Parts: sequence; C-alpha cells; structure tokens
Amino acid sequence: VLVATILPWIGNVAYNLKLGPWPGLNWLTLSIAVSGWLLVWVVTRGALLDLLPHARDVLIEMMHDGVVVLDRAGRITYCNSTARDTLGLDAPTLLGIFETHTLRDIPVDWREQRAIDTVHGHRWLDVHVGPVHDRWGALAGRLIVVRDITVEKGLERDRERLIESLRDALRRVTQLE
Repeated sequence: VLVATILPWIGNVAYNLKLGPWPGLNWLTLSIAVSGWLLVWVVTRGALLDLLPHARDVLIEMMHDGVVVLDRAGRITYCNSTARDTLGLDAPTLLGIFETHTLRDIPVDWREQRAIDTVHGHRWLDVHVGPVHDRWGALAGRLIVVRDITVEKGLERDRERLIESLRDALRRVTQLE
C-alpha cells in the first residue's frame, strides 16, 4: 500500500525533471496505472479487508449470550456455539420459548424472561428478539439474543427468602417487647 501511494509521486518527479529514455513520456500516468494495479492486488490477494469478517465471527462465537438468526421464512440460518451447546437452543426449544407452532410466527420485536427445560436442566432465559433489515429497509429476518439468567434468578429467590425470614424475625422481636 505504501509503494502504491509513493509511486505516483515518483512518476510526477520523473516527468517534471524529464528523466527516462523517452522524452515527453508522462511517467505520472503510467505510475498511477501501476499504483492502481498494486492496490487491487493488495485488496484481493493480500487479504487486506478479510480481518473484519473474521473478527466478527470470533466475537460472536466468544459471546456468553446465545445468538440465533432467522431468515424471512423463519428458518435458522445461524446459531452460535453458546446457543447450540450451552443453552441447547434448537428449533423445538425456540418454539417452546415463544409458544408458537412455527418459527415464522416469532414476533419481530419482543423481550421477555422465560423458564424452560433444556438438556442441561431447568433454565431461566432473558430473550430479546429484534428485526434484521436489508439495505432497502425491508424485513430480512430476526435476530434472537438469549442470555442465561438462571444464577441471577436463584440469587433473587434467595434474597426474597432472606427478606421474608428477616420480616418474620422482626415480627417475633416486636411481639416479645
């Protein structure tokens, strides 16, 4: 990329100083053509633009949240490893979460917490469904992000039990007075 950037400057200097075996040859035009060819080669063969899609794939696979992508027809087109392995989300499980008969009936914009039974036991899930639009603004599918909140729900239940036992203890103390 650096060579492709500097090459037109060198061609301009060579033309203005009338360097080279052929007088009157415009080295700037030739150097811009070679520079363009170098840039095309770097982009196509040098994998200059291939890092971002790979980084996105790694990020989605490393997420602790399950990610499921549905197309327009309600077919699962992508499911990251967390959704697939840890949460055990497949088509029948998704139908159970949304209480629908087909994945096509899943709402476009929806958020709720649901308790389900998976291959890993009883789980509480925070489910968020959002629309995916194509470049013309038409609905292209749905993005489902699922977070396992079983631990948080257990802590919330323990906190409620503790509050209730403290209330009972306070009632007993006030009755003793």
